[in-house]
Amino acid sequence: MVKKILYLQIPANGRFEEDDEAWQEKRRQKKEEMNIIIQRAKERKEEEEKRFNEQQQQAAQLKLKRLEAAIEASVRIVNE
Repeated sequence: MVKKILYLQIPANGRFEEDDEAWQEKRRQKKEEMNIIIQRAKERKEEEEKRFNEQQQQAAQLKLKRLEAAIEASVRIVNE
C-alpha cells in the first residue's frame, strides 16, 4: 500500500487568505440561494394548502346543499 503525503506550503503572498475569502463568498451565495429556494417551497406549500382548504370548503358546501335539498324533498313528501 502506497501512502501519499500532502505537504502544505504557505505562500508568502497570502494567497490562502484570498482563497478563504473566495470560499466564504461562495458559501454566502449558496446560503442565499438555499434561503430563496426554501422560501419558494414554503410559499408553494402555503398556496397548495390554501387551494386544498378552498376545495374542501366548496365540497362541504355542495354536500350541504344536496343534503338540504334531500331534506326539503322528504318534507314535501311527508306533507303531501
